[in-house]
Amino acid sequence: MDEKIIRFYARKDVQQAIATLAKDREVGVKYGDAGYGKRPQIIQYPSDIYEFAKEGATSFHLSEERWKDPMQLKTGMSKKQLDELRIGWDLVIDIDTNFFEYAKTTAELLVDALHFNDVKAFSIKFSGRAGFHFLVPFESFPSTVNNQETRLLFPEGLRTIAQYLKMMISKPLADRILAMSTIEQIMKSSGKKEEELMKGGKFNPFSVVDIDNAIISSRHMFRSAYSINEKSGLVSTPLKPNQIKTFSLKQAKIENIGVIQPFLTPPETAEARQFIIEAFDKVMKTPYPQFNSKEGEQQGKKYDDYQIPKEKIKPDYFPPCIRLALQGLQTDGRKRSIFILTNFLTHMGYTPEEIQQQLLEWNQKNYEPLRDGLIISHVNWHKKQEEKILPPNCDNEAYYPSIGICKPDNWCAKIKNPVQYVRLRLKVERENQKKPRQKNMRRLKILRK
Repeated sequence: MDEKIIRFYARKDVQQAIATLAKDREVGVKYGDAGYGKRPQIIQYPSDIYEFAKEGATSFHLSEERWKDPMQLKTGMSKKQLDELRIGWDLVIDIDTNFFEYAKTTAELLVDALHFNDVKAFSIKFSGRAGFHFLVPFESFPSTVNNQETRLLFPEGLRTIAQYLKMMISKPLADRILAMSTIEQIMKSSGKKEEELMKGGKFNPFSVVDIDNAIISSRHMFRSAYSINEKSGLVSTPLKPNQIKTFSLKQAKIENIGVIQPFLTPPETAEARQFIIEAFDKVMKTPYPQFNSKEGEQQGKKYDDYQIPKEKIKPDYFPPCIRLALQGLQTDGRKRSIFILTNFLTHMGYTPEEIQQQLLEWNQKNYEPLRDGLIISHVNWHKKQEEKILPPNCDNEAYYPSIGICKPDNWCAKIKNPVQYVRLRLKVERENQKKPRQKNMRRLKILRK
């Protein structure tokens, strides 16, 4: 056993950091090449870390899920049994790659994506090899989403958010990687063929940097902060967002770990409430999360059948909520309004350029304008999406009512979505225009007789 590892785990501050993070989690203790010890396992006291190390433990791994009593876990438990035992889960995003500089670039973009979604209470750590781990504490999320307990949305919630973040950073990540390396250089360093690096004729950055948590399943674990990676000998080191760019592997050497940084501090409020809702909106292609239910699939298909008009529809036909939103907001809800307006105006026949101009003008009417770059970035992302989804449904409490723009008129009682409002009004107008012509045709037939 390496004495350096034992001395590291003998540090009181290291023990406290790992034990604090391990609270309510299943723990996996790894003993070098011998593999993991028995499961389930827990850490009750900080001193347990040192005791495990003396027995040959080299690293500590923690469950993404939090449990009422981790020691009740056992192989073969049903989903119902796991749901009853689970009290929550943390969002864990694993940047998995063999290329350190690509990982750093990915991490920087994920910081921007989380900040864009008003998520600030997230933690970052070097994985111990070549990647990074992002963690958003369960306390950041609302207790329920669409009347379902958020603690039960595992692994669906985690996978959906991971995919949403992946969608957000895909284009800028591809651009940054190609600015660092040519396709030929990437082929040589990765050992992959050109067709393996491409998707739809374009470079796919996730062919060399994976952040897709599709393999996430119950009792999945991640390496604890301040745990050592056996292969590299490096420590899984917490970082602040502004430390990513200058971080070097040398800083993660055992002898270079100085003051211990706090890790995964819960926020005071559920700041990621809107974040998880928008993730389901954009990934599941439904105005409100239905979590793969048959009803949700049918609803999404029904509404996605709308054809975008070739000519712009006049604002005179817009529903009250959209007209109110376009007048500017005097309270919070600006980013949610961007999502609403972008998808609504797309279905009204506006081009991305026209939408961007409309949003930039709208932004100046708000009580506190957002950065123009944020709006431009959102429209650019929207423009690259092959499928165009509708704005959220009218009964989505997280949008129109909470923003304060839900002021229904008589037409609203007949529709479920703002786009439906316009379609209904146009349909009624066309039918009314036909009536005088039909009446005149009948008169003409009578006269001819």
